[in-house]
Amino acid sequence: MLFLIRDLAKSMSEVGVKMDDYRYIGLCQEFNELIAKGEKREYARAILSEKYSVSESTVFRIISRLSQPIKT
Repeated sequence: MLFLIRDLAKSMSEVGVKMDDYRYIGLCQEFNELIAKGEKREYARAILSEKYSVSESTVFRIISRLSQPIKT
């Protein structure tokens, strides 16, 4: 299987995307929706931390990483 996606994985790695980032796309979308509704960042992190069973610091790192522009 990895042989089939080797080039895709290499390209993703080169632009700073981790292979398991796909798991957190929903978390990132929900975070942005909560912020757009006027919720505080701390509240959004706490809610999503519980929902996705990760620590608040992990939510912070995920949001920070996935909010960065892709390197070209």
